[in-house]
Amino acid sequence: MKRVLLGLLILFIALTIFLDTRDYVLGTDLKIEEIPDVSGEFEDYTMAYDAMESSLDGVGNLDYTAAYSKHLYKLSDGHYYSLEMLDASCKSAYYLYTGFIEVKNPSVSELSFPENKFNLIQVGDKFQQKSWDLKSKAGVHHFKVGEFSQSDRIEDRVSMNDKGTAGLLVSTIPNKDVIVINQEGLWLDRGNNKVGMDEKMKSFRSERAALAAVKKDDFGRLAGVLKTGDMNFYLFSRQIDIFHEYTVVPVRLDKGQVSAGKYERFTYKKDNEFESEFEEKVDDVVYNLHFQQGGKITHYPHHVKDGTIDIAVEVRSEH
Repeated sequence: MKRVLLGLLILFIALTIFLDTRDYVLGTDLKIEEIPDVSGEFEDYTMAYDAMESSLDGVGNLDYTAAYSKHLYKLSDGHYYSLEMLDASCKSAYYLYTGFIEVKNPSVSELSFPENKFNLIQVGDKFQQKSWDLKSKAGVHHFKVGEFSQSDRIEDRVSMNDKGTAGLLVSTIPNKDVIVINQEGLWLDRGNNKVGMDEKMKSFRSERAALAAVKKDDFGRLAGVLKTGDMNFYLFSRQIDIFHEYTVVPVRLDKGQVSAGKYERFTYKKDNEFESEFEEKVDDVVYNLHFQQGGKITHYPHHVKDGTIDIAVEVRSEH
């Protein structure tokens, strides 16, 4: 009996050593306690982000690999709020490091972390099979790692393997009155509708009266007016920390009549290189909006430059 117990003990010890050695070799032995807590208030968004990024420095054999595309929201109080996701590797293991940054005002940005902020998502070329939820001021964020299914939305894919068959998906159920800003910079409401584009077009005596009626809140300064034969496009600009906020108000001109009501809103990060295009239709006018920053800029006849961002409109009848 003693020999049997001794044999089981030796087997248990050997198995423990094997598992510990395997975890060490693969890099799956990292613990969340090894990451310092850097949550708190900072002077701006960039300082908060840099603190999150630098908190991975010197943690075991962990290497900071890259940042995934952030998920950006606007809370009901007007604060910008971002879900930050960093990819960090340790030998053959890949981890997802998550945090939240809230831009409270031009001089205060708060960095916070969920309890479940550090997750192993991939070992070698194989994604783990797991899912979890995180609650935040913006809503409930659902994370799913593993094989993709037909019910998964392509726009929720954050990372994937070379075959495109497995990876990381992130989706959000936003809280009431929270605005979702998609990867193209477009504002969407909780029902995935374009903010401002469901408003009704109404007749006004003048363009000034039309603009005064359309403004729902602070659109910022007038950055320019793109005048076409069928419609004038008023572009408003507002900067909050690193975020450039734009509102486009189309004003219809038809046989001396002025009508307005709809508007569309966008947000882009300062210094990011991007090119976004949106096709819209207001009344019987079809047009395309173009937002560009960095790289090779395509120039259109009707455009305005706001700092480093080029904004243009093409009306379909003018093609």
